[in-house]
Amino acid sequence: MKDGDNQAMQEVVDRTDAYLAEHPLPAEVSTAWAGETYLNLVWQDKMVVGMLKAFLTTRDDQ
Repeated sequence: MKDGDNQAMQEVVDRTDAYLAEHPLPAEVSTAWAGETYLNLVWQDKMVVGMLKAFLTTRDDQ
């Protein structure tokens, strides 16, 4: 995906996972995601979770 759209990439991941759940690959075949848009999706998810954890653990003592 050249446009880097995380929502579109997530839809591709979701649809692919659903397809592979219904049509399993042979046991000797495996898959792995790659590419800039997928890496950006993973990085963004980790960043959002990290920011949420940081926000939830801050206290306002003043």
